[in-house]
Amino acid sequence: MKMSTARSWITGIWIGGAFLFYLLIIVQSLRNKYDPDADKVWAWALPTMMPTLLLMIGVHAGEALSPNKEDRDITRFFFGLTLATSAFYILIVMLTILLAPFSSSAPLALMEKSNLWLGPLQGLAAGTFGVFYVHRKN
Repeated sequence: MKMSTARSWITGIWIGGAFLFYLLIIVQSLRNKYDPDADKVWAWALPTMMPTLLLMIGVHAGEALSPNKEDRDITRFFFGLTLATSAFYILIVMLTILLAPFSSSAPLALMEKSNLWLGPLQGLAAGTFGVFYVHRKN
């Protein structure tokens, strides 16, 4: 599989997942679900996806402007592993928000607690997709 195709798929998964995630947070914020702690909810939500998205978009922008457009091959196994870890991480982030009404904890407390499992999962996802977003010069 070509690196550019794999990178596009992975970026699409992250952008689509982040779009849904932030749309949900926006709607809930507008409906005052998190008042008076909306700022704390956003302080939790933004770092869950934005650093990764900014990295991906930055690499895509750099590649779009690069005169040398080498398109290396990547194994399907590693692509699948990266796609699976990314999708799993995004799913768990979404479930943190969607399952909050069923938790005995307040939504903000649940979000703060979720860092216990989201941190390691984000590290695994970042470890796998890092190879797709490193620019190699020959």
